[in-house]
Amino acid sequence: MSSNNKNTELRRMIPGEWYWVSKSVIQYYAPQIGFLSIAVYHFLASLANKKQSCFPSQSYIASHLGCSRTSVNRAIKQLQIIGLIRIIKRDRFHCRYQLLQTRCTTDKSKMCCRFNNDVSPMDTNNKHI
Repeated sequence: MSSNNKNTELRRMIPGEWYWVSKSVIQYYAPQIGFLSIAVYHFLASLANKKQSCFPSQSYIASHLGCSRTSVNRAIKQLQIIGLIRIIKRDRFHCRYQLLQTRCTTDKSKMCCRFNNDVSPMDTNNKHI
C-alpha cells in the first residue's frame, strides 16, 4: 500500500481533540524514565485543564493504558522525582497531578541529525538552521 494515497486524510488539529507536550519530554526525559512513565505523562497531559491539573485515579489510568495500577504508581513516582509533575494530596486516596515546566535546555530537546540520518535538518522544527 502506497503512503502517497490521495484518499488518505492527514490528521487535523481541531481544538479540543489534541493536547500539547514539549518535545523534551520524549527526546530528553524518555531515555531516563522509560516508555510507561512517558505514556502516563501523555495520559495526564491529555486530561489536564488550563491550570495544567488533572485528578484521575491510578486505576483509571491503568485501565486506559492496559497496565497494572502498581505500574502506574511507579511511573507517577518517577515523573515526580524527575520534576515533570507535582502530586497534591486531596485526601487519603485522591491526588491531583500538576504538569510542571520542563527543566531542559533547548539544545537538549532538539532533534539531532547525527542520530537521525533519515531526517533532514530542515524537518526538525529548528528554525535556527
